[in-house]
Amino acid sequence: MITVEHLSNRGRPPSYGTSRAAITVMLLVMAAVGSSVGATRADPGAAVCSPMMVAVTGGHVSATLCAPTAPTDTVVLLQPGASGSQWYWNATGPDVAEYYSFTRAMNAAGFATMVIDRLGTGNSTRPPSWTLTASTAAQNILEVADDLRQGHLGASPYRKVVVGGVSLSAGTALMAAATDTAKRIDGLLLTGFSHSPSYPDAIAIAADSFRPAALVDSARFAGYDLGYLTTTPGSRAKAFFAADTDPAVLAGDEENKDVFSPTEFVTAMTSTVLPMAERVHVPVLVANGAQDRLCAAVCASSDILHAAEAPWYQPESQLQTFVLPDSGHAINLARTTAAYQAAVRDWITSVVRS
Repeated sequence: MITVEHLSNRGRPPSYGTSRAAITVMLLVMAAVGSSVGATRADPGAAVCSPMMVAVTGGHVSATLCAPTAPTDTVVLLQPGASGSQWYWNATGPDVAEYYSFTRAMNAAGFATMVIDRLGTGNSTRPPSWTLTASTAAQNILEVADDLRQGHLGASPYRKVVVGGVSLSAGTALMAAATDTAKRIDGLLLTGFSHSPSYPDAIAIAADSFRPAALVDSARFAGYDLGYLTTTPGSRAKAFFAADTDPAVLAGDEENKDVFSPTEFVTAMTSTVLPMAERVHVPVLVANGAQDRLCAAVCASSDILHAAEAPWYQPESQLQTFVLPDSGHAINLARTTAAYQAAVRDWITSVVRS
């Protein structure tokens, strides 16, 4: 692992005395060393991973760039959803099967991955919760995408940048693509998202699960203002998962949960009702679980989801849809997630990179 800045003390915002230029130089040197070590691995899923802080509007976001040992021109840029963390995209643990890691699957397919925390989450700058909006998160996505294309983050410039999100961060990803006048995004992966959400279930989940993080776990979230919310212990299984979810995965998800702000949640929801998707000019894949409480009846099958989503997009988006039958909202962590990973891999290879 390449550590650029100290990433411990999760309850306190990190210090940012190091300039962006200095960070870039350190990354380039460390990545060169890391690549020489990683190249000896025989594991096809092996990758050189670099935790780092990236300067964006509003501060810095904590991020992890994982690149396969073989050269690649494609990177998948990801954000966790509301109350999720980077662990959602790279689920690991002594009792968690390796196939649950989406980033590992993409690295094994020959793509780099970069997971970025939103402002206020992970080790990112933590401003007052009420100042956070989905539009700022979308702007940050575009800034990081530009850095990846320019080769500013310790790797060679990437020719293709696929942006992906889940739930709240799918909304911010859609916003980013809809405002991407500089053509920094080449493909859009939206998961746990549709333009036909079940509002009654969303309200029920919010009422049952979301509380101020500092009151839920005063030690873990010490210093967080009361506008930062997380989920109550044990509530995530019913809200986000299918009934047969691996208990080790549920435990890992609970242990690694994070926070979100109501202001960014509400502003992200506008992506489901406003015609933002018609301004997206890159290929789009929408992937959901058939047992997702938030997706209502449109997630019964891939065809039904496509019929519901297609009117929102332009033909040039080449909309594809995928529904995983035995998955809830957290499609990355379903027992059958390998089928979804394969669908994403094939879409990137045959559509985005073609």
